[in-house]
Amino acid sequence: MDLIKILKTIEPEYKNTDQCINPLPNEVELTLDNEDYLIEVSLKEGVLETNFWQGEEKYNASDDDINYIYNYLEQLLTDKIEETKVYYNEHNYNYQVFNN
Repeated sequence: MDLIKILKTIEPEYKNTDQCINPLPNEVELTLDNEDYLIEVSLKEGVLETNFWQGEEKYNASDDDINYIYNYLEQLLTDKIEETKVYYNEHNYNYQVFNN
């Protein structure tokens, strides 16, 4: 299995488990479930969780794959946080303009 190549095709899902007014994502997940693979990975608060199956066989990723996945998810989450901050700043600016 070319795990990294497959992971890059999965659309990330971002979540926030904090309850606040303008939440920033604190978790990113990648999930693929089809006839060939079950891939579930998530990164939350620096903790990487993985579950890989190829067909009916559990797949054990290499240390290099795990390190790459951690860094990849961390970068996805960082980018989404920055994107969300920009959105909030623009929204706040528009709110101020309309209310003045």
